[in-house]
Amino acid sequence: MNVEDVLTRFSALTGLGYEETNEWGFLVEDACSQIGARMREPGETPESTSLLEAAAAALAYYEYKTIEASKRELSSFKAGDVSIELEKSGVQDAYKMYVSSLEACSGLLKDSNFIFGRVETLCTED
Repeated sequence: MNVEDVLTRFSALTGLGYEETNEWGFLVEDACSQIGARMREPGETPESTSLLEAAAAALAYYEYKTIEASKRELSSFKAGDVSIELEKSGVQDAYKMYVSSLEACSGLLKDSNFIFGRVETLCTED
C-alpha cells in the first residue's frame, strides 16, 4: 500500500484541503498499518493494492468521523420558536463504508472474527 494514495482517498472522502488532510495523516498511517497487519500474504497485485488502499482510507475516514463526532457537545437548543440542532455526524455511514470495503477485500485479509474453542452444551441431561 502506498500511504500517499490512501491519503488522497482519505482527502476525497473528507473533503478537506491539502493542509488539513496532512494534519490527519496519522490516522491514515495507522489505518495502513492495521490493514497491512491483517493481510494473509505479503505480496500485493495492483488489483489487491487498490482494494486494500480503499479499506485503509475507509478505516481512517471512520476514525476521523468518530473523533469529530466526539467533539460535538450541543445536541439541540430551543428558545421559544427558535431551535438549533446539530446535523448527524455520519459515523454510522462511515462505519458501513468501512465494513463494505473490508468485504470487498475479504479474500486478502485474515478473518479476525473466528475463534476456535470448545462450546459448552446448553442442554442438560435429566
